[in-house]
Amino acid sequence: MSLTDIFNKEDFDKMIFNPFSVKGLIKKKYPKIKMFKTFEKSSDSLIKYVLYMYDQNTPLKEQFPELKTRKEAAAVLSGFDLIKDDQKLNDMFFFLSDQLVNMVDEFLRKQNNRIWSMIVSNEQTFFEYQTKLLSPVEGDRDKDILQALQIKSKIMDDLNTINERLDSYYMKLYGEDQELLKVIKADKRLTPEFIANL
Repeated sequence: MSLTDIFNKEDFDKMIFNPFSVKGLIKKKYPKIKMFKTFEKSSDSLIKYVLYMYDQNTPLKEQFPELKTRKEAAAVLSGFDLIKDDQKLNDMFFFLSDQLVNMVDEFLRKQNNRIWSMIVSNEQTFFEYQTKLLSPVEGDRDKDILQALQIKSKIMDDLNTINERLDSYYMKLYGEDQELLKVIKADKRLTPEFIANL
């Protein structure tokens, strides 16, 4: 089963720009996307990736709560091949591309939702720490191994702190009622309706 079988166009209608099943260039489908200056020289697939991943109303965050899986799903929906584009995707997933960093930064700023921006930043930090934590401990001397293990212990403490912050941000974003987590959306100024009226 492919991702296009899981979702339909309407699942993405609450996003600022719905990239799902866009035929042709997304910049032609949504001329107002030019309000994001960093998108001007970007490929369609990279623009779609940013939209799928970082729009505060993306359904991917509920469908794929684990960040790495969500990034992979966003990449596939955007037209990337997880095997052929492995190096490019690694650079994207770890924000090694200045272009992507600038695009995400501008996109988050224009959504004008600091809580969502903090969630995105903390999830990325959590993802990077988790990758370091899962790396094997290496060293020639007991002292080096002990030092590496102490660093891992500190990383675990930091991960716990980040996790608590994320829980707090999600509560602020969606409210205290667990049933409302999927229904209540944060107050936002950059909505599809706002874009339509520009």
